[in-house]
Amino acid sequence: MIQIINTTQVRQELPNLLNQVAQTGANIIITRGGKPLAKIVPYVTKSPNANYKQQLLNLTGDWFNFKEYQEQRKKTKIRLKKLYATSST
Repeated sequence: MIQIINTTQVRQELPNLLNQVAQTGANIIITRGGKPLAKIVPYVTKSPNANYKQQLLNLTGDWFNFKEYQEQRKKTKIRLKKLYATSST
């Protein structure tokens, strides 16, 4: 979603606009005299998995316990390392 606002609105509502961009991923075009001047876009990290936790919560719903998932994943990795260590000797 792209929102177009003028510089006066930006001065009055900047904190709200930044929150909106961060939470919804919306792009905001800032105009002066009806001409585009700048664009506010969400910050994207280089890691594609940076929002992995939030993506899982969105996919699975609020019942998903991410910490429990991480602990189970660590335990599984440890078991696999032990299994490979014993099988290679």
